[in-house]
Amino acid sequence: MENKDKKMYSYSRLENYRNCQKSYFYTYIEGNRSDQNIYSYLGSICHETLEELQKGNIDKEEALDRFENAVTEADILGYEWMSESVRDKYIAAIKHYLQHYKPIECDEYFIEEYFEIPVGDKWMKGYIDLYTITDGVIDIYDYKTSSSSSFTGKDAYKKMRQMILYGIAIKQKYPDKEIRSMNFDMLKYYKIPSKRSKLGYTLKDRSTIDILDFTTEFRPAYITADFTDEVVEEVTRYVCDTVNEIESLDDDIESYKKGLNPNKDFFCKTLCRFRDRCLNK
Repeated sequence: MENKDKKMYSYSRLENYRNCQKSYFYTYIEGNRSDQNIYSYLGSICHETLEELQKGNIDKEEALDRFENAVTEADILGYEWMSESVRDKYIAAIKHYLQHYKPIECDEYFIEEYFEIPVGDKWMKGYIDLYTITDGVIDIYDYKTSSSSSFTGKDAYKKMRQMILYGIAIKQKYPDKEIRSMNFDMLKYYKIPSKRSKLGYTLKDRSTIDILDFTTEFRPAYITADFTDEVVEEVTRYVCDTVNEIESLDDDIESYKKGLNPNKDFFCKTLCRFRDRCLNK
């Protein structure tokens, strides 16, 4: 249960504020949280389906049926894609992932576990997609249906903050256990070794795979976050600074800045459900 005496924030709430203050105002001050976009809608379906696969409650064929039905329902509900090619690639990639899914072998696993933790002098809450314990060692997993580009470039550390927060939560719960790995599972990709890459691997888009290829081993595209004292300190500063900034603002829309460019910015064009309100002002 959430402790009502503490002001709780989620990582997505902080990211919403950093992406666009106006969007934050509409979402959290006005309380307009009902609408979704195509990516959040199908992303939620993918999460739920993978949870059932890991539990062994459904098989891969049932998982594919769930996903295909969700795509049909999204079309009926009128969710919009960036383009038809983006739609086709997304669907092909997720279907390939589900066709080749293998549950993670472990001693114990925990799915969608809720946490409330102190981070500095602030309180954070959230849900961890999946973590496993094997021989007393912990591995953390977070499913991502988004593009891998924002997780591998110069600003990748910004995306890693979410995983570091999960690591902080797990470490507070299991102070004597080792966190072996923290992995973003990039569902639309698979991983191959690469001597040319500084990372030692390359991520390949599953939508480009020949459907008759039954010989390749499609390794999950895990992007791993480091869990060090330095990154924990950085995430703690980020949380505290962002919350302090939010709490310094009045509950007046004029206190909140508009996004970078509603006509060009990726967040504004593809993810923000309040874009029309900005364009009309």
